Amino acid sequence: MKRGIFMATGFLISKESREGYENTLPITEDYALFYNNPESLHHVESEKREALVCYGYLFDVRNPYKEVKSTLEALLDSDNMEEDFSYLNGHFILIHIKDGKATVRTDAVSLTPVYYSESSCWISNDEEITEGPHSVIAPGTHLCLPEMEVENEPEVPIKLSEDKKDGLLLDLVKDQYVFFEDKDLYCHFRSNLSTKALLSILHPVLFKQYMIVFSGFSDEKSLHQVNGKRIAREYRMEYQEKTMDEMSDLQESGQSTEKKFIARSTLMNLKQLESRKERYQKTNAALSKHLYVYDPFNVPAIQWIIKSLNRKGSDPNRRIVSYLHPSLDFYDFASAMTLQQINNRLRRKLENLEEKEQLSYSFVNEAKTYGYEVSTNLYGKVGQKELMVYPLSSTISKEEEFIVSFDKEDKGLLFIESYFDNPKNAHRIKVEINDQQYQIDEFLSGKFMEIEGKV
Repeated sequence: MKRGIFMATGFLISKESREGYENTLPITEDYALFYNNPESLHHVESEKREALVCYGYLFDVRNPYKEVKSTLEALLDSDNMEEDFSYLNGHFILIHIKDGKATVRTDAVSLTPVYYSESSCWISNDEEITEGPHSVIAPGTHLCLPEMEVENEPEVPIKLSEDKKDGLLLDLVKDQYVFFEDKDLYCHFRSNLSTKALLSILHPVLFKQYMIVFSGFSDEKSLHQVNGKRIAREYRMEYQEKTMDEMSDLQESGQSTEKKFIARSTLMNLKQLESRKERYQKTNAALSKHLYVYDPFNVPAIQWIIKSLNRKGSDPNRRIVSYLHPSLDFYDFASAMTLQQINNRLRRKLENLEEKEQLSYSFVNEAKTYGYEVSTNLYGKVGQKELMVYPLSSTISKEEEFIVSFDKEDKGLLFIESYFDNPKNAHRIKVEINDQQYQIDEFLSGKFMEIEGKV
């Protein structure tokens, strides 16, 4: 069977060894873990012959240790290990060995899919060996060995009001940065609120880290570039634009794979994730050839909170930003402008509006002295027997009306002439004179009309 490309978290659990794996760790009497990256393996054992094996990385969001081994030791010492599993973040498989049996679980949403085959007796995240019938370990389940049976994870033991759920969510994200204090961190930047929440969570450790915009990922690349460069300058981060293929360069520089992470923020929008899950996991699989993937919301307890927030208009991302890093709202990602730039633009608009209002007021009053009533969105020139008008603003909204009215005591002729010479758009402008409708281009050469009374 072919061996797939090296992955920072690539592994195989099987009864038989496979070509291409250099390291082996026995799990049960029949099964062993085969892997290539010793840095990704973390193994602790108690005096009672109970053990935890993590391949990848993990930390408890309530009390993040910088070392994976310290988290595993705390889990083994805990009286509520099953409950503690609900608060783990990371990119991993976790194997719990006890009494000759083992349970295999993945991170909360399986950032990269983990496959298994009951008939062929293997578990792996390597697509190259997924020949024959196989399934995917679904979020909220784990596999039991040696039976290769699927069991549901215990329900997350949280029963709180909506306000307290919000508060708990903040508690579960606010200290996650501690795990990354001694590690290389690459932030995948996109111009959205989820990324702003990610930056808010990690901002204590962003100084002199790396900001990455993936080229060819979006039609809005220029927006990502402008905002990404601006935030990178804010934290003195090294700004990089890379294709997915170029991510391999990261493996050759700096620290070991164990210390390299790429931070993404996608899991808050569960509906959007469901429709793009396959693409999301493929991207993570490509990234994890060289880096560990991190998402602050990849925690069973946090996923439960997100799914159970019923309040309409509730936006956990915005709450995280306002609580953890409110000054980040100085940057408006949607417009690639700062609040100062937006304020200056609005002030100029207001000044222009005030100037136009003054012009409109003077023109309306002048027209009245000659017997004309004109709407305040018009400007022009007026005389004893003639009136010329045009829109006060060059920006005209749909369905906007421009009104002129006056009284003609005696029967007479009215001459109306238009200067709007634009055949392509003429049909969009209607002229109504005393309930009679015309197209504006009918008046291009001028038109005489017989009138009497109010016009």
